[in-house]
Amino acid sequence: MFRAMVIRVSILSFAAACSFSSCATSCGLQAKAMLAAIERNSAFVGRARDAASFSPKDLAATDEFLTKERTARKVWIATAILSIFSVLFGTS
Repeated sequence: MFRAMVIRVSILSFAAACSFSSCATSCGLQAKAMLAAIERNSAFVGRARDAASFSPKDLAATDEFLTKERTARKVWIATAILSIFSVLFGTS
């Protein structure tokens, strides 16, 4: 959580430091999108830590947890790509 807060302050400071109005607007929009992604990731990590019933030093349980997360992410990405293709090319 502390890292996310430090990054958030840094990004906001950078966006505020832009001197040109078009740059400031563009930087502001990009900063908001990045901050939203950081907050989503921070919330995900917090939920995953709360749900974990093992110690980080338990290497077997940690490896199993990470394997499940990687598999779930790959399935999600593949599903998203297939849905984008079905929208673009009208396939089912």
